[in-house]
Order: sequence, then structure tokens, then C-alpha cells
Amino acid sequence: MTRWPAPSLRHVARLTDDIGIVEHARLARPRPELGYCTDDAGRGLALGSRLPSDPDARRIATVALGFLGRAH
Repeated sequence: MTRWPAPSLRHVARLTDDIGIVEHARLARPRPELGYCTDDAGRGLALGSRLPSDPDARRIATVALGFLGRAH
């Protein structure tokens, strides 16, 4: 059985700032002027919760949960 490496959250971490996960990017450059959305925050929370071995997972999940709480 082949074991695949865990996916990296590096790009999602680049899109995550103190507010939430930026909805759009131009290649690797986040474009916060275009906003944030709750569905991306939900996906970020799911990823951060499911990949605890990734060094960025906790920060992504924490920021996403905070964004969702404020949106609620």
C-alpha cells in the first residue's frame, strides 16, 4: 500500500491573516481588498482540524473559527 504525504497548508496559511482567509489571490499573492467569505473559513477550519501535524494548521483553524463566530 502506498502512503501519500500529507498535503501542505502553506498556500492557505499565506491567505490567512488576522481577520480570516482571503477569498481571492493572484497566484501566491493574497488580495484582501476582494474580501473574505464564510465558506472559505469553514473549509479552513475543516483543514486545520484534520491536519494537526501541519505547522500552520492550528493558526488557520483558530482564525477561521474566530471569523465564523464573528459572522454568526
